[in-house]
Amino acid sequence: MKKTLLIAALTMMSASAFASKARLSALGASGVNGVGARTVASDFSSVFEAPHKMWEVGDQALIEFGGTGVTYDAAGLGTATAQNAEGGFLRSHNNTKWGAYVGRQSSSIQYMLAGGRLGAIAGTTALTDTSLRRLENPVNLLYGVKIGDLEWGFNAYYAASERKTGTSANKKEAMGVSAGVRADRWNADLVVGLGAKVEDNGANPNQEFKGTTSVKIGGEYAVNDDLLTYASAQNFGGKLTNSANVESLDMDHMGFELGAESKIKSDVVHFFYGAALQSITEKNKANAAPVEKVEVLRLPLYFGFEADATSWLVLRASLRQNFLLNSVKVSTAANSDANNDDSTTAALGAGFKFGKLLVDGSMSAGTTGNLNFNDGNGVNSFMSQVAATYMF
Repeated sequence: MKKTLLIAALTMMSASAFASKARLSALGASGVNGVGARTVASDFSSVFEAPHKMWEVGDQALIEFGGTGVTYDAAGLGTATAQNAEGGFLRSHNNTKWGAYVGRQSSSIQYMLAGGRLGAIAGTTALTDTSLRRLENPVNLLYGVKIGDLEWGFNAYYAASERKTGTSANKKEAMGVSAGVRADRWNADLVVGLGAKVEDNGANPNQEFKGTTSVKIGGEYAVNDDLLTYASAQNFGGKLTNSANVESLDMDHMGFELGAESKIKSDVVHFFYGAALQSITEKNKANAAPVEKVEVLRLPLYFGFEADATSWLVLRASLRQNFLLNSVKVSTAANSDANNDDSTTAALGAGFKFGKLLVDGSMSAGTTGNLNFNDGNGVNSFMSQVAATYMF
């Protein structure tokens, strides 16, 4: 029996073969606070936090092109918006599915160490210390199995490395697991971070970040073939002790989301639109810092499309804007409010098909309005987040 959610996922077979950060970014669904593109075919990048979605992703090998580095620095290496060198594969055998993926950074850890909402709104610098070491050589192991009418997926994440000499001497470790299950009209997923530890033993001895146990739970329900509802709750946190052995960060992040999305589809285009109520609260309770608290309540409206422009070209774009609810409240020793800036965001991307080889990326026109190969400063701004996928 064909599952309703599977039907929704396969409405764009040719476009759905693309599976990369660039695709999620163009559809507006990337990052810790991404929203939308729920009715569009699932992506390899969706499998880590919702492992059951591996059953919606074809057998493939994916390579994401990008840089490497040891710090969460001003260039953004390791952040949700930056491109890291990473990749993996998925294979099927009878009623099972398995795969491996290397290089993927933990979304919650990179979110905290690379800025977080406290750093972006409240003005604290505790989250952006450039000497903090990013996780190196992480590995994800994936396994799925069909049992009766249920499709299960499991994922294990582990990263551990140590640099013993020089100013970059450090020791890092992180681990986590996730699981998901899908039935006829519903699916559910659970992500548990089992802790993380990042020590700086070089230029800033005694500096240490410890991530607490994190939990994310979510699910989707297909009301009919065109309407999907979804909800999620997430909690994570961490503590940073600086080189003076003083606790400068004790962060706690709590987020909730409740949304609905509908679609209009044909053989060559998938148009989606929806809304999601989001509530986010972050606190910094460190002894060495004034008590900081950021509360966000917003209702983003969004729409986008993914379309086969030709037999070899897929185009995708999205737009989002907060509607009615767009509240940001900051509580620190210095202030109690924050600017409520323009929230309209556009994104654009493209994918190119060469037989079983697929290449896609993000395009600068989504944020600049200019579609060009050079920004005038010698920097290629036509496509970024480039990835290559080979379908077995």
